[in-house]
Formats: sequence, C-alpha cells, structure tokens
Amino acid sequence: NTRKLFRVDHKVLHEVSAVELDGTPLAPGEYCLDLVEGWISLATPPGAGVTLSVRYTYSEDLDLTVTGGRVYQFENRRYTKPPGDGVNILLVLDQQLGANYDINDASNSIIEQLQGFGWNVFTTGLMETIPRCSYSAGVGLGPQTVDYLIPDIPNIAAYDILCLLPGSSGLPNIYSSPEALSLINDAVDSGVIVAAWCKTVRVLAAADLIDGLNVVGHADYAAEYTAAGATYLGNDHPPVIQGKIITSVRSRFYRTEMCEAMRDVLPPDILGVQHYPEEPSDHDSIVITSRACDFAGLELVTAQVDTGDGFFPVVMFDDGMHGDGPAGDSVYGVALPPLSHGTTARYYIEITDSVGQSAIEPLDAPVSYYSVTAFGCCTGERGNVVLVPGCDNADQSVDVSDLTNLIDHLFIGFADYCCLEEVDLSPLPPGLPDGVVDVGDLTGMIDHLFISFPALPPCR
Repeated sequence: NTRKLFRVDHKVLHEVSAVELDGTPLAPGEYCLDLVEGWISLATPPGAGVTLSVRYTYSEDLDLTVTGGRVYQFENRRYTKPPGDGVNILLVLDQQLGANYDINDASNSIIEQLQGFGWNVFTTGLMETIPRCSYSAGVGLGPQTVDYLIPDIPNIAAYDILCLLPGSSGLPNIYSSPEALSLINDAVDSGVIVAAWCKTVRVLAAADLIDGLNVVGHADYAAEYTAAGATYLGNDHPPVIQGKIITSVRSRFYRTEMCEAMRDVLPPDILGVQHYPEEPSDHDSIVITSRACDFAGLELVTAQVDTGDGFFPVVMFDDGMHGDGPAGDSVYGVALPPLSHGTTARYYIEITDSVGQSAIEPLDAPVSYYSVTAFGCCTGERGNVVLVPGCDNADQSVDVSDLTNLIDHLFIGFADYCCLEEVDLSPLPPGLPDGVVDVGDLTGMIDHLFISFPALPPCR
C-alpha cells in the first residue's frame, strides 16, 4: 500500500521498454528508473493486490571493446564511484540503537526503506559491535556489527549521505568524540547530505552545523539546539530540510517521511541529451531535448547556449509544445532559431529541483559541452530553385526547370521554396543578394539563361 520503489532481478539494464500496472502501461512521467541499479520508483504507490510488470533488456555477457590492439571485457556502467555504484549512504551507529532501524512491523523499517531505494548502505561507529536499546532487545533485535570504524573511513566524499541513526541515547560517544565530529564536518564541507534523527540532532549542534537553520529534534536537547544558533521548531514536526542538512524527530511516526526526505535532497538526474536535426541548415530551427528525473520535482530546466558571445540560459519545457514530445513525459525541449551558415552553438543542460539541488550535463560543463553547427542549404552557386516538398531532389544544375519553379512560386501555385539562398539571385551581375525573392530574381534568372548570361552569385 505504501511502497513505491521496486527492484527487478537483474542489473545493469540496457533498456526498460514498458512499466505496467495490471497490464495498463504507465506514462514515463509516472515513474523514474535507474538502469545501473535496476530499480523502478513509481510516482504513486500501486496499492494492495496490484501486479507491477517491468519489461526490460539486459546482457548476460560482458561487453567487449577493442582499442590500441588490446581487447577488454567489461560491465557497461554509466559511472563508477567508490565504495559502490549508485547512491552510497553511511549510517552512524552508537550505543542504544533504536528499534526503528530494523524492526519488522506494519511499516518498512529504516534499513528496509533505504535498501528499497536501491542504495548501497554502509554502517560505521566508534565500536565494532553496537548494543541495542531495551525495547529493541525486548522484541528480539540483536546487536549490530558496523562495516567500518570511524577512524578507518578514508574519504567521506565517496558517500552521498551521512545519516545519524536514532536511539534512546542520543549518540553519546559520537557526541563527545572529536574524531567523529570532524568526520561530520568533513562530510558537510564535501557536499555530502547529512541527516540526523531525533536525539542525534544534538550531535549537529556539537559540530556547530546548525547555526541559522530551522531544526526539529528531541525536546530534551532544545536548549543545545538554540545555543548552537538554530531555530527549534518542536518535538512533533515532519522532517525539516535546510540545504543539505536534514533533521527529524519521532522516528516511529516520521520514518518514511525522513527516508523520503533524504532521497528527495539527492541531486536530480539528467538521463540523456540530444539535438535535431543533427546537421541543420541555416534555415532550420534546432531543437534541444533532455530527459530529466527527480523525486522532489524539477523547478527549472535550462539549456545554457553559446553562439559566440558567451553562454546564456534558455528555458526548456515538458509541455508538448517545444519539440519535447508528449507533455509530462520527463523529456524537456526548446527550439533555437536558425543559425547563420557556419555558426556553431555550444550548449549544456542545467537543472534545478524544488529543494534547490542542481545537476549539469556534461558533468564538467562548460569546460565540456555539446555542439551543433549550421550549414547553408545552398551549394556551389545560386539558382537551383526547388519547391516544397521536393527538397531532397535538388539536381544542382540551373536550367529552364528552375525558371519554371520560380514562376510557379511567384505567380501560379505559390509553393514555398526549399532554400532562400538558392532562390535569391538579384542583383545580377553578382553582387550582394537582397534577401527577398521577387521579380528581380526572376529577371536575373532570365538574363542568366537567355540574354547576357551573367554568372550566378556564389553561395556564401
């Protein structure tokens, strides 16, 4: 009834072709997916008794590449970041670990929800074995062994989220450990999301990380929060997101909301960028599209475009009216006006979600960027008058058929021409064409074919 994220049986996936609920296909805007980790997340929980079907392709064999005379087999992944691919979350445990971490009750436990997102979950603490609170022990939950001791973590920046888990003690060892507080400060300095549950918010106060922020947390330590410069919002409040700092209280009741808050603060994802036509002429509009996904909801999608005077933002839309395909399918588009012959447009994509997280593609933009160059539709010399819809049948020769087409355009059928530069002949002899197709161009064509035979103007 509440779960929205599901994992398929394989990873890495090559393509997801359909997602269905009881045989009814879902639109792309109704789910997000991760091909690398092999999960699907629905916008709305499917409800009890509903069958979710996912059609996908994957490779049973390693991929192959040959370069420099060497042959390599590898598993094709979009990126690799230690300690694991995908989202890495490091949980900080201390004595009296609470039952909400792994309890088997009507709601998914914290660890079940985090693993349900498809994340790589790691644990750390100042001791190898973490004792449980009395309630946990009473319901049969045993001590936890951490994956790493805090002194053994070499690079906190390898993690996306650092999470201080709830318990009955408020992490007393972590609270009083300079080494642990230094780790938490390093996480913030490295741009890692830091989340604290209930009594552990006092650790953020001890690390001097909540000055000027709104926080929630256990009421026993309200004075510590305010002394650290925070505004305390109380003991019964949904999770509060302040940049990359998240605080929560009452983990039994706000368990799902806190897990989803950590998920929503993750940066949005850009899943593909392209433009068309791939080789535009100087009379073609250029459509840039990008597929973007974010659990918190996207606030702004822009193409940063540079045609010679520096990058400037152009807003992209998912409304079905900007070359983006169907509205609401998570594909955003924008149409750029035609570029002059030989002009190159460099561009990259920048997106921002509703909680202020952003992403760019390419990752090192604007050092790297996508580009497209416009080429003139005219080749050789002017005079090859081709009318719509025969634009792909240009014969490149100037003869009576071109004269006939020009007369048809001006006086008879009024069919549009395919290439202004080809038709714009005046003035003759060769000078600077005037950018208008009129009787002057007809006179120039007749003069070229039958009277004084002046040369035709060259293409630019």
